[in-house]
Amino acid sequence: MASAPPASPRLPPGAKPYNILIEALMDKSAADEMVSRLKSLGYNAQEMKVEVNGQPGYRVRIGPYPSAEEATAAQNRLHEQYKQAYTTSH
Repeated sequence: MASAPPASPRLPPGAKPYNILIEALMDKSAADEMVSRLKSLGYNAQEMKVEVNGQPGYRVRIGPYPSAEEATAAQNRLHEQYKQAYTTSH
């Protein structure tokens, strides 16, 4: 089983963070559920409200990470953890 992800590190002043966009949704309850799932896996997940063609939408992301390499590593860990936690085989 994959280990829990490390907490998002603090960024040095002036550094630009890397975030990973997980999903873009039009349904707030689905966005809330995705944030909850990600947090249960130990990630710093946030939901951002956006407007898409005049309609409310929601972006779910994790981060911030101080480098592209750390963001990529987190993305790879998440892919494996999420697959193990939320995928079933028949």
